[in-house]
Formats: sequence, C-alpha cells, structure tokens
Amino acid sequence: MPAVYSVKGNLKASEVVSGPRGLPMPRKVVAELSPVVNLKFHTHLGIMCPFTHQFIGVGIDAAVHTSTPMKAEVELNMGELSVNLQAASSNERVFELRHTLLT
Repeated sequence: MPAVYSVKGNLKASEVVSGPRGLPMPRKVVAELSPVVNLKFHTHLGIMCPFTHQFIGVGIDAAVHTSTPMKAEVELNMGELSVNLQAASSNERVFELRHTLLT
C-alpha cells in the first residue's frame, strides 16, 4: 500500500515571551499548511481451484487523493494554551482546544 504525504507551508511567530525555565518562546504561532496525501490500495483475494487450476476470487483497487489547505493558530496567554485549526478557505473551525497550564 504505497502512501505519499507532503506538506508545504509557512510559520509566523509573534511577540517572544519568557517561557518555562526562562527560555524564550513565542506567545502566538500561526501556521498555514497545504498537505497533499496520495494513497493507493491494490489487492487480490481468492483461492486456486485444485481441479481446474483456475483462480477464483476478487480484486480490490482503491485510490485516495486529498489536498486541503489548513490554517492553525497556537496561542499562549497568561498560562492558557489555545489551539485553533480551520480550513484556509473558510472561517469555520475544524478543531478548537483550550487548556490551562499548571505551574
């Protein structure tokens, strides 16, 4: 089952703040990604008939191609981590996570 996955994108970081152990880290990171996925599945399943020496079975051939530009925003604000993932062509959120970091 061959699979090809590639990603093209860019990353923007803004306003560096002091993170854990005094290490500098950005407060907000915005990534725009254009992933491309190609999958191909090809198989045969069956038996050989011992009397006629014929293959009796079925073959399956499937292929998938997808390319969906995505926009991800990760923000750290006053100990709260926020992650938003959305399709780049619309404003509809695909995934949202908010988590308060413990110190």
